[in-house]
Amino acid sequence: MLLAAGLPVDARGDLGGTALHWACWKGYPDIVEILLAHGASLTIEDQQFHGTPPGWFGHGVHNCNEPGGDYVQVARLLIAASATIPTVDLPTGQPEVDAVLREHGLI
Repeated sequence: MLLAAGLPVDARGDLGGTALHWACWKGYPDIVEILLAHGASLTIEDQQFHGTPPGWFGHGVHNCNEPGGDYVQVARLLIAASATIPTVDLPTGQPEVDAVLREHGLI
């Protein structure tokens, strides 16, 4: 709804992160897919930690513990979008996520 209302896809919110940062952190593939389809930047850095959305994904896998998070599907979407996933948080320790990353030669 916010995109339809004209809010820029890379508008910043809390911690200077974009909606894509937060969707990656929480593991929300439906939102990641919508944002990527609207041209959300995979390389924009947040203003607090200077991390990219894929970086927030890697950190979120380890630290967010979102009960509804589907980090496996977010990993697939990021890989399909040719995102650079920082290796600092890899492997993730989540076997299903690591299997997807391994399948694509990222770990």
